[in-house]
Amino acid sequence: MQKKHHSNSTRRILLFSLPLLLAASALALRPLQEKTVPLPSVDSARTSITEMYTRWGEARVKYDHEAMETIVAPEFYVLLNDQEITREAFLDRVSESRPGSRLTRFDVDVLTVQLAEQGYTAVIAEKLEFEITDMEGDKQTLCSFWITRDGVRLEGEKWLVTSSEAIGFENWTPGAKPPVKNW
Repeated sequence: MQKKHHSNSTRRILLFSLPLLLAASALALRPLQEKTVPLPSVDSARTSITEMYTRWGEARVKYDHEAMETIVAPEFYVLLNDQEITREAFLDRVSESRPGSRLTRFDVDVLTVQLAEQGYTAVIAEKLEFEITDMEGDKQTLCSFWITRDGVRLEGEKWLVTSSEAIGFENWTPGAKPPVKNW
């Protein structure tokens, strides 16, 4: 009988300690499973983000859908006038040339970069110029200026845009020069 009591006592100890042992081992293995890589400094991130947006601008002017796909994350979306536009819809829209209109300039200035929960938030200024051909074949330039707040993250060695929110924009009539510095 003594032996049985000892056996029940051992079982109770095991029952109570097993969850603790499992939790402790899971915590001990956690650093091995989650290899967290420190994020680059804001200055380093700004340089890389600027380079990424230079590639984005080149892809936009070429209407290069494949190149643009490599820059936006799978979960990418755009907020424009309180409307959410999916990654696919946005890429289809910006990679399609329209008759009588051709994007000739897409320059980006990275205004601010801040550390965020999932990477960085960048506020950027975009200068777009479209060559518009009217019914008579005359060409004029239409200018558009956008300010966006974008989510950006580093995935391995690659920078990706996760979201873009238009926080301000203005378009000018064809032929008008925008009152924006360096236009």
